[in-house]
Amino acid sequence: MPLSAAPAEAVADIVNMAIVERDKPDAATLLSYGVSLSNSTNLYRLTFANKRAHGNAGRLFKMRIDNGLQNGFSGLISAFGLKVNGIDAERLQLAAGRFGEWTTDDGGRGIKFTLNFDGAWVDIRFWMRPDSPVLFGEVAPSEGARQLSAITNAVVRITSIPSFLECGKGRKTRFFGYARQVRTAARLLELPPNRTEPIVPGDGFFIMQDADYDGSDDSKGMGPSATWPLTPGGGRITLNDSWTTAVEYRPDLLHPFRFALLEFKSRRLSNEDIFSLVRSQ
Repeated sequence: MPLSAAPAEAVADIVNMAIVERDKPDAATLLSYGVSLSNSTNLYRLTFANKRAHGNAGRLFKMRIDNGLQNGFSGLISAFGLKVNGIDAERLQLAAGRFGEWTTDDGGRGIKFTLNFDGAWVDIRFWMRPDSPVLFGEVAPSEGARQLSAITNAVVRITSIPSFLECGKGRKTRFFGYARQVRTAARLLELPPNRTEPIVPGDGFFIMQDADYDGSDDSKGMGPSATWPLTPGGGRITLNDSWTTAVEYRPDLLHPFRFALLEFKSRRLSNEDIFSLVRSQ
């Protein structure tokens, strides 16, 4: 059942949103919400779904971010992960009554939902602002639920498949041999070796990119994606020769933690293009 009408064609100074709720949409899914957010500069699609038990995994809650224009393994920011007090959000289930629309004073529009981490209630929000290509996110102690457990630690994980994964169209899938990088305001992390690096104060932002598939022309993938914190906090970067690259934020959830995501799947953008764009945000 739609919660809001389908968005009109994006125009300046407007954030368009559509939310579609599906109760038992298929054999594997109990409940799902498909959310599209767009303005004149960009488009994002978010999916939140309660999955049925499968094998020993039990029921799972999945959160994905894409834009609905590309499928398969060419996605950029592909998943949003959250742990609170050592409990992974995947182990929870989303209640239909705790999901809905949300607006900001500066014209932003988006969604909000609440998860219960064994008595620690947490609000999660995603929204866009008019004339900005950025998708904003927030994780915060819930405003509408009584806290039965203290929030002692939290991990916000952004996982990306930088630019392109070589597979399909008659080609054998290549699992390794990429040139993954993470570029920040202060440094460039490259392979080899595989490693985990702590976030340092000068980093500022994190561009997850590939040196070979750099988005510089149509044969070089779709380009990188980026994330950066809007609230101070630590964390770490995971850089491997594999499909995915990840940034983990480890905020103090005594106060709301805000972060930003940026990618363009509807058009190609080079590593240098997004570096200049992120610096201007």
